[in-house]
Amino acid sequence: MDTRAKTLSGTPRTNGRFKKKSLQGVANLGDDFTGKGADNIKSFYKELAGNVDMFISFIDKKKSLS
Repeated sequence: MDTRAKTLSGTPRTNGRFKKKSLQGVANLGDDFTGKGADNIKSFYKELAGNVDMFISFIDKKKSLS
């Protein structure tokens, strides 16, 4: 966990927003990404994008306790 915190320590919100946009981009491929399992993959990335804000909040709390 400390390695991840250090990775995001400089600009957690900027990095987090970039990652969230990237994940949402995969989730929103629509008809460009079809086939066996495509809906499941898109759902996975949509859910993962939703967790980015929670992770940033966790990093902020961890930094404030340090």
